[in-house]
Amino acid sequence: MKTNFEIEENYAVLLNGIHIDLHNNFQLKEISEYDNTVQIEFIKSAGDWVHENEFEKLTFLHKNVTFKNSANGDNSEFPEDENTLSGISFFSQFNA
Repeated sequence: MKTNFEIEENYAVLLNGIHIDLHNNFQLKEISEYDNTVQIEFIKSAGDWVHENEFEKLTFLHKNVTFKNSANGDNSEFPEDENTLSGISFFSQFNA
């Protein structure tokens, strides 16, 4: 499997040496699925803690997906976190 990023601490990615905090600096916009492709889109959060030079939008395109699992948590205590990522990971499948 080829990737151009690494997952860091289950809430961020490292892309070209840049740490991108998906949990604190982005809101999940949409997860789209078609055939065996999954596209995950994030948009920059409006929080005052987000650096002005942060990416406005991030899109992750996953091809040849054979398994996907996502869960909607209970956000009743913190409704502002409705579209906030709590964790991300992936598993590659190797053909032996």
